Amino acid sequence: MSAVRFELDPAAPPAEEVRRLAIAGVDDARARLEGGGEPFGEAVHEARKRLKEVRAVLRLARRGMRKGEAKAAQTALRDSGRRLAPVRDAEVVLATLDRLRGPDDLVAGFRSELLEDLDRARADIGSPEVVEAALAGLTAIREAAPSWRLDVDAEVLTDGVARTHRAGRKALAATLAAPGDDEALHEWRKRVKDSWYHLLLLRAAWRPTIVALADEAHVISEALGTDHDLVVLEARFTGRRSEVGDEEAAELARRLEAAREPLRERALAVGRRLYATPAVNHARLLAGWWRVTVDEVGQGT
Repeated sequence: MSAVRFELDPAAPPAEEVRRLAIAGVDDARARLEGGGEPFGEAVHEARKRLKEVRAVLRLARRGMRKGEAKAAQTALRDSGRRLAPVRDAEVVLATLDRLRGPDDLVAGFRSELLEDLDRARADIGSPEVVEAALAGLTAIREAAPSWRLDVDAEVLTDGVARTHRAGRKALAATLAAPGDDEALHEWRKRVKDSWYHLLLLRAAWRPTIVALADEAHVISEALGTDHDLVVLEARFTGRRSEVGDEEAAELARRLEAAREPLRERALAVGRRLYATPAVNHARLLAGWWRVTVDEVGQGT
């Protein structure tokens, strides 16, 4: 099953592009959950990606939507995604531990417990009740989307980009003000991911340049995402530390900290550059490129 191309077409009216991408993303997620011939775990993973993409589209267009419609859609997307999250979360924790362990037999008992957690999560999420609840939320969005009032033009898109960039700059400032604060790092990662999605949506405006910016946002997001995986693993391990020998526990703690430091350094080094430009300047630049591209393809907004 091929994924939806996550990009606004400058040759089409922005409002209809927002509607098209939202509907296509929801339809793709529903088809995967209903059984599209791929392994269930992969289907869940891809479905969750589509839901995150649709949420990003709606965030970009938020100013051009009715508040009630936007909120209802975001809530349904969020809730459906959370119902599908436990398996992915369990897989990530186990994979993170395995990267730290390497060929060693470090904390073997703890790993066995994580494997049991994963088996339980797979059993739970595979139940008809969970899948049906997720599908119900997506079906509600699919039925509502054709009648959404979307007053979306280049100005609304510019406003969305500005809000996203401003939030990223603010989260970066909070991170720099509180070095080592895990919550600040996690919040910044969410805002960076919003920037990444919105750059991808607008990359037709000047593909080589915007794709390069999106790639840098992705570097930050991946580094902070891996760092967060390590934080989650550490929290899970702390709750079971009494069952592990002191020497093994100390070695795992050492490897956790050694793995985190370069990730944070990489994210901050790239982030200072990506967010060096004030939000209004960043948004105006993208808006200017978008207008030029729209003129070139002969479609007014």
